[in-house]
Amino acid sequence: MYYSGSCLDFETRIKEHNNHTYNNSFTARANDWYLFYKVDHIDYKTARAIEAHVKKNEK
Repeated sequence: MYYSGSCLDFETRIKEHNNHTYNNSFTARANDWYLFYKVDHIDYKTARAIEAHVKKNEK
């Protein structure tokens, strides 16, 4: 199982996922999320477009 997403602060976001900050979210299924691949220094609009592309093609 993997998660794809975009955020402004990765360190905070991964902690939120592993601490189940969002109880009813997809990421609440596990508490051992780790970084596999990260792209830095791109604008938020591009990051969201990449995220949408990945999620569209992950099925």
